[in-house]
Amino acid sequence: MDMKKNKPVEVEIKEVNGHDELLIGKKVIGKVAKTADEKFQVETTDGILGVFKSQDDAYEEVLKHWNLNN
Repeated sequence: MDMKKNKPVEVEIKEVNGHDELLIGKKVIGKVAKTADEKFQVETTDGILGVFKSQDDAYEEVLKHWNLNN
């Protein structure tokens, strides 16, 4: 069984219309939006993944989801 080598990827965070978009290359891998109760909602192409207490946790969830599906 061949194991893939981990390749470093550059993730760009852009603020668009009140939410942050996480991009790899030109592909949007997820969106993070601040909620009314000061939490952070994560959305990907699969829909809303959840709400997190911190922005860092929300970003991490987007990256985990992307890693599991690519």
